[in-house]
Amino acid sequence: MYSYSLFCNAVVFCTSIPDVKATKVEFIDDTAFELEEGKKALRTIAITPTNATSTTTFTSSDSTVVSVCKVSDTVVEITGVDASVTPVTITATNNSQTDTITVTCVAGT
Repeated sequence: MYSYSLFCNAVVFCTSIPDVKATKVEFIDDTAFELEEGKKALRTIAITPTNATSTTTFTSSDSTVVSVCKVSDTVVEITGVDASVTPVTITATNNSQTDTITVTCVAGT
């Protein structure tokens, strides 16, 4: 798509959005927390710079302890599955920046 004006002698084309790599990703809520079996918790992350075009992935080191579901590039839903401890990691895909949070899943009451 382009635009032109009778009062100007140039046509400007926008080709693509620049690729801005993340220099840091981090969980902003806490570094570790407890979660009961069967319960869910949302955790938010910060991406630096704020205009980074990185997408993020969330992984649980042991999905039999906690499972993760990406809500957005900055929010993950963590569900307690079985009592134990496991790390959950976020990775920025275009620069491999990572951060980890430790989740302790405890038996439900």
